[in-house]
Amino acid sequence: MEFLPLVVGLIHLKNGVIANTIANTTGFWAPYFSGLIFDTFGHTNESWSYVFYISAGIGCLTGTIYIIFFSTDEDEWSKNRKTSENYKMLKK
Repeated sequence: MEFLPLVVGLIHLKNGVIANTIANTTGFWAPYFSGLIFDTFGHTNESWSYVFYISAGIGCLTGTIYIIFFSTDEDEWSKNRKTSENYKMLKK
């Protein structure tokens, strides 16, 4: 089920490109910050622990924020618009 079926394509065109760009920067930032940790502490078990704890912390924090502030329920304003002419035109 899509979060917002009527406008999901428009949201993806506008915000999807920006969000995807930001999300893909982790491919640069993760090795960079890991390198900083390894330069500081060396390639030890302790430094790897820092990297994994930071990664786990970021995952838990963002997951908690999503659970608290976001919902997957379709809003009423979206349900009401399904009968409009615009929706029928979009379905073609």
